Amino acid sequence: MVWVRQHKDYNDNKVRVSVFDTEIAAAKHACAEILAMLSGFVLTDQNLLQEAREINDLIAKGTVPDYLSAIKKWNKGQINDNQYPEFWKVYERQIKDESQADKIVLLPDEFFGETEEETVIANHVVATSGATCRKCNDHNEYATADNVDGTYLCRTCNMFFKVFS
Repeated sequence: MVWVRQHKDYNDNKVRVSVFDTEIAAAKHACAEILAMLSGFVLTDQNLLQEAREINDLIAKGTVPDYLSAIKKWNKGQINDNQYPEFWKVYERQIKDESQADKIVLLPDEFFGETEEETVIANHVVATSGATCRKCNDHNEYATADNVDGTYLCRTCNMFFKVFS
């Protein structure tokens, strides 16, 4: 099992997580971040000052329940009720091992619109350079075969085929 400290920042709309081996470590980390934020505030409202004092006093007790209470007080408090609120959460998760991973099932060739013959052509390695036109039988050393038998349709034959069909 691991403990996750999650922080949601509405300023940049990102969720950040850190993983810890104990609940107290995750809770301490979240509380340290809350105190760092509080230290940057200039509070003049007495209600907000009181709320900040309560959060600080809970954290000062140094127990997991008090850390979690401080986090809850921050998340629900008026002090965090602004244009860009930030929220922390600490929770437990089980570590999964490889046996719990989903089985990988690769996509079949049909998914990519290939037929069995096209797959054979794609995997076919031509031993000679170039290819021979299947209509006029001219060999072109720069051509690439598009058929299993090592042939292709040259530009001339292809053009005549399109014009006269």
